[in-house]
Amino acid sequence: MKSLTLLFLLFLLIGGSSAQNASQREWKIFRKGVSEYQNGNYELALQSFSLMLNKLPNSALTTANFLMLAKTNYKAGNYKTSLEQCSAFLRKFPQSAYRDDILLLSGNNYYRMNRIDAAVEQWLLAAKNAGDPALGKKAWRLALDASRYKLNRFSLEQLEQNSGDNFVRRALALMVAEKLWNDGKKNQARNKLNNSVVRGTSPLLTAYAERLQNLFSGKSVNEWHVALLLPLSGENAELGRDFKQGVELAVGKYNKLHSKPIVLKVYDYKGQLIPALQQMQKIADDPNILFVFGPLENDITAACATLANYEGLTLVSPTATEAAITQLSANSILLSPTLETQSRLLASFAVDSLKLNRFAALTPLDDYFLRLEDNFKNTLLENGAEMAAEEWYIPGDQSFKKQFKILKRIGLKLSFADSVLLEQPLLTQHEIDSSYRAWQKDIREKMKESKTKIDSVDLEVTAFDGLFLPVYREDIGLMASQFAFANIKAQLLGNSDWYDLRELKKNRNYINGLIFASDGYLNENDWNYRQFRNGFRDRFKTTPSRYALVAYDSFSYISEIFSDDANLTRTGISPAIVALPDKQGLFRKFAIDPSRTNRSVNILKYMYDQLIPLQ
Repeated sequence: MKSLTLLFLLFLLIGGSSAQNASQREWKIFRKGVSEYQNGNYELALQSFSLMLNKLPNSALTTANFLMLAKTNYKAGNYKTSLEQCSAFLRKFPQSAYRDDILLLSGNNYYRMNRIDAAVEQWLLAAKNAGDPALGKKAWRLALDASRYKLNRFSLEQLEQNSGDNFVRRALALMVAEKLWNDGKKNQARNKLNNSVVRGTSPLLTAYAERLQNLFSGKSVNEWHVALLLPLSGENAELGRDFKQGVELAVGKYNKLHSKPIVLKVYDYKGQLIPALQQMQKIADDPNILFVFGPLENDITAACATLANYEGLTLVSPTATEAAITQLSANSILLSPTLETQSRLLASFAVDSLKLNRFAALTPLDDYFLRLEDNFKNTLLENGAEMAAEEWYIPGDQSFKKQFKILKRIGLKLSFADSVLLEQPLLTQHEIDSSYRAWQKDIREKMKESKTKIDSVDLEVTAFDGLFLPVYREDIGLMASQFAFANIKAQLLGNSDWYDLRELKKNRNYINGLIFASDGYLNENDWNYRQFRNGFRDRFKTTPSRYALVAYDSFSYISEIFSDDANLTRTGISPAIVALPDKQGLFRKFAIDPSRTNRSVNILKYMYDQLIPLQ
């Protein structure tokens, strides 16, 4: 594979008749340099390319060597040297086929040197002179992004005035027009655009001008265009497919009832951050797309939300639970209750409704779960309850015996303290500890004398009112059986991962009475659900997963902002969704508050093979 990659790179770099005249020696030195470059050995690569230029200045591979020398210096962090070599190349070989590569590289060097204005100019020149369309689009995108995120309007105006290239001036004029629009100077933006002559020029300029024209005029089509940003390939492809099918069913139902249809534009981000951002750029460049449905993961949603915020594009995630996402973007909406909301409401319910006071917790050593437990504990403290014992385990562990043993030890000591304080309420903690040690010693001696052995399993612990046990779904079986074996008599409380009826039924003898928080509740006997399930099976020839159900509920809810006579633009989507009344879906309830998150959480109890909604 490595050799194929090398040959492909060589073909790209030196394809053409001039390379055919290179000697075997020249080829050998050049190949060695490229190999070292690919392996990150930049000093050795520099030696090879410099040797060629110094010893064989008239080689047929001179321009390819020159380009690779400049690229290697760039990779090595020698930006000034690389830039000087780029300038020398353009002077010596103004008609070279590598001119566009050199211009792109010049822009990269300027950018690294924090000379953003010069970088934009070089990238625009690369886009203008690109022989390779892919390189041209890349250079254009770099210039456009830098103009949006790194330069203000005044810098762009100065660049426009000073540029001696017609293409660059026209591109900068359009960038200035976009800045004026974003600064609220609508009339000036329209005038700037109207005075910019781009017809008959580059397709890049024409497409950009048309996009701005549509944006400035508020032009819309007789359809509602929505971007569906999902992981349709990669590790989460099955998850993405389920969400896509759920949305498609919701859209189909909407379109049957309305003359102005919803049109889905599907984008696959493969479950990866970089492809997600690349797809977001494509979405942002389509003025007809009103909002983005997705992504699904917290980290990817956060990154996309930042980009969406700049573009004034609303991003609606059906599954992200990080409250900080809405702080990154005023245009992001989370349809799933946040981690904080779920843990807070469960803890409040445990104290206020169940009247529990003393708690213990066993939590995976994972950032998400640690924050979940921390929020749960803080809510307990705010409500006058206490977290008396905390233990943790490493994700992937198969045994929790050690952790339960520690919790039991703490619980037994608490029970002793409770009984002693009933008799002598004025005892200090130090006195209680001393009494407990003496009691333990006495018990051990009596057991030794009577030759009695007690299995720790037989010791029932009743000191805790509640045990908070957030788990991964795949750990339900292990955790349930070991909880029962530990013989801790407390109300078991859990997170939403406990919502797995198959696993709950398998472990019914261990966890009967479990109470947990969930983002929804499904009544499988509900007539509306049966209608949904049958329609889903008819269309997709499979039974809907809970993810498909969440997607259907979520998109059905937000589609209520649309109607045949509604007049919505990108900027109006987020306020329109926040203004929607609360709605109960088939599984999930939606109650979006001003923080643009869903405040609705279900508290469920598993009892005798049944799930009972408590709140």
